[in-house]
Amino acid sequence: MALTEQLPPSQLEKTIVLLTANLERYCRSLFLKLANTNSENAQILADFITAEQNEINIKDSTKEWKIKIIFQLSAFHEHAKSFKDMTKDDILAYLNKLRKPESEDPTHKWIGTYNNRQMLLNKFFRWLYNPDEPDHRQRITPPCMRGVKRLPRKEKSPYKPSDIWTNEEHAVFLKYCPMKRDRCYHAIAYDTSARPHELLRLKIKDIKFKLSPDGIQYAEILVSGKTRPRTLPLISSIPYIKEWLQEHPLRNNPEAALFLSLGDSNYGRPITRDGLWWHFAKHYRTKYFPRLLEEPSVPATDKEHIKSMIAKPWNLYIFRHSALTQKSQILKETTLRDHAGWTMSSKMPQVYLHYFGTESSNSLLEAYGIIKHSQKQIEILKSKACPNCNEPNKPDERFCFKCKMVLTYDAYKDTLDQEQAKEERLKVVQDQLQALYRQLYREGLIKEQPRESG
Repeated sequence: MALTEQLPPSQLEKTIVLLTANLERYCRSLFLKLANTNSENAQILADFITAEQNEINIKDSTKEWKIKIIFQLSAFHEHAKSFKDMTKDDILAYLNKLRKPESEDPTHKWIGTYNNRQMLLNKFFRWLYNPDEPDHRQRITPPCMRGVKRLPRKEKSPYKPSDIWTNEEHAVFLKYCPMKRDRCYHAIAYDTSARPHELLRLKIKDIKFKLSPDGIQYAEILVSGKTRPRTLPLISSIPYIKEWLQEHPLRNNPEAALFLSLGDSNYGRPITRDGLWWHFAKHYRTKYFPRLLEEPSVPATDKEHIKSMIAKPWNLYIFRHSALTQKSQILKETTLRDHAGWTMSSKMPQVYLHYFGTESSNSLLEAYGIIKHSQKQIEILKSKACPNCNEPNKPDERFCFKCKMVLTYDAYKDTLDQEQAKEERLKVVQDQLQALYRQLYREGLIKEQPRESG
């Protein structure tokens, strides 16, 4: 697609509004800010996004990311330089600001960010210098991008094995997390191993509840990832989904986003990845869960898990990595590829099967009786089926979510104690009424002699 002539401000603004119609508000704000500070760059960005829509039909989440990164490139140079005039040094200066010292980022996560942006800028500038070439693969790399290459990385993954959440830590999070929406997201993320954007695009209608031939309840979702759509089962997360749907502000609207914002300014709108990340990485990790360490009601074993959790990453992708690490010890490689949404040529399974793989170590530890069989790790998060109605319940639920049947001995004992206390209170009331009746008989206010209870 060829570059268009510079549009008048009013027309450019209309174009931006159309391009950002289904995007988050902040994205439109960035675009309009660019139009006010450097209209030429805004026009170029608008043409690029339009070309991306026409050529590959980019998703809204991808569109938002590209707008944000290209805006940042302009902002890095204080919106004083046209994209057409940028040199190799200008682009490297922007990319090199992403570098971090070894002490701050020992696993070199910044290289992943650097390489992702290098790929985007390479595509952007190849289009800018060859806008009339319909085949993007035939577009020549311009001088400003020659030599701006992706950086090699020693680590196969940005995460260390010690960063991966254990099943006990997932269970502790679900036990103490105060928001039903976030418990639901966390449970589904671990159940499905899906990418964050795949889950944040879900609508209420996308949850398809089903029954197995044996009457066991489960659900399925269809997610659209980087490669192709795939169906994922929901098993352990069922209780948390139902719990959230009961409180969901738009639960009667099947078209409503499953995960929406509850804040005043964006109430009812789909929550953004950044918004949900803030809840997990900033609020829960740095404020809410550390405060639980001071609570006398929290058991010591839970506090140990919380201390371990706080030292680990809390970004949304860590839950995908943790889930896939656990499933890589259960699923065959071909099945794992299908579950994770990887192509047959992807090298990602090797990250989980070899880099994180501890199967041989665990087998030896189990053989010597040092650790228990990993099946018990799975049981920690497994939902508890009600023996009366077969409804899936949380592992620590005391009463059935659906029929209220007692599910634990403690709940059974509490129920008996409550019944006994109720009977004792009733006995006291009956005795008081009997005494009052006798008093009224003695005073001649009633003629029939009261019968003794018992």
